[in-house]
Amino acid sequence: MTPWWSAPVADYSAALWRPPPAGVVEPALIEALSDELSRVGHSAALPALLRRRVLATAHHVTPTNGPSFLALDAILTASGEHGIVAAYSGVAFSNAAWSGALSFSGDPASVLLPGTATWRRFQRAARDRARDAGPTEHRVSLIPSRWRDGLLYRHPLPDDLPQRLADLTPAARACLPGDAEDWPTWALSACASIQQSVLGARLTYLDLNRVVTGYLIRILRQPTHPLRRLLLDPTLRAAMSACSSLPWFYGARVRKGAEKIDLLRPINGVLSGRRGGQISMTEGALIEALESNQICPGLLLCFAALGILNPFRCLGSFNQIAYQSRFAESLAVLGLAKAAPDPGPVLLTGRLVGESGPIYPLDLVASRRAMAPVGHWPMSRLWEPIVARFLP
Repeated sequence: MTPWWSAPVADYSAALWRPPPAGVVEPALIEALSDELSRVGHSAALPALLRRRVLATAHHVTPTNGPSFLALDAILTASGEHGIVAAYSGVAFSNAAWSGALSFSGDPASVLLPGTATWRRFQRAARDRARDAGPTEHRVSLIPSRWRDGLLYRHPLPDDLPQRLADLTPAARACLPGDAEDWPTWALSACASIQQSVLGARLTYLDLNRVVTGYLIRILRQPTHPLRRLLLDPTLRAAMSACSSLPWFYGARVRKGAEKIDLLRPINGVLSGRRGGQISMTEGALIEALESNQICPGLLLCFAALGILNPFRCLGSFNQIAYQSRFAESLAVLGLAKAAPDPGPVLLTGRLVGESGPIYPLDLVASRRAMAPVGHWPMSRLWEPIVARFLP
């Protein structure tokens, strides 16, 4: 961070893109990326992605970014590149990005039509949140409360989404899609539309976990593939599990009418969670579970696929850099990967704060405003709000 503290955002952005990581991208990953880009209507972005090999991977799937993810997209695209965001859907709706809500900080009447059913729900929720958590940003929930702790990955849309969207102001509704295949697809379409409108930049949002699912289905049929060996070899699984306690996959379950995430780890030859069924760690069982959307790949498998076994520069937070390095070292020790440091900066973090406080993209859209260009700003202006969080 220090060498770039005073550098213009545009210069740091350019350094994130150059030089491209060296190496060969596996056909299985090319096919998985191609499938996802085609599904979301951006197949033309594939050649440039394979040439540049840069992905922003700090984001969570959400329909409206906050000031941190807004800063990330501003940095990513400040040098004029077409930014590809691979957002993580292996989280609960109630994660820090509030993936089931529209988040903003301005006048609620600029986003919601007063007197509507959604307005009344919003006011009740705001009072409860103020009582329990103190001041926060505004959130307009678009999902039932029983989904709050449910798994986002491949989750269907709520039945009453059209009515909730009808209760928004025309300006707020303008960037939101009407229908989609599932919630992550709808949320990423909404988010990309808002970000492009606010930043005036070229951005494509992908579901990271969905890409890796397609990749895993393919490589599980390749007998010598390193990840297939890791998933199917009990000795390798045990050694990797000793290096990290993170779940390998996520599943979904229902408890007392409320949805929950099940954290799945390999134990005695099966993927096991706290509750729910067990899945055999065999080629056929894993492929069937992936194809039927029973399981969602976790952090280890996602970053092994994209940033370790394939030469993609995964841009992310301090935490991401730390655990990706730890994964790479562990896989190298097991003889499953070569630990090679990336030649360029990979830190993608920041927070956009204006004179009146944190900047939320939905506020800009609702007031039909765009962000002023940030390319000439020093990086310190985006990094200082992050550093301040760690100071006493």
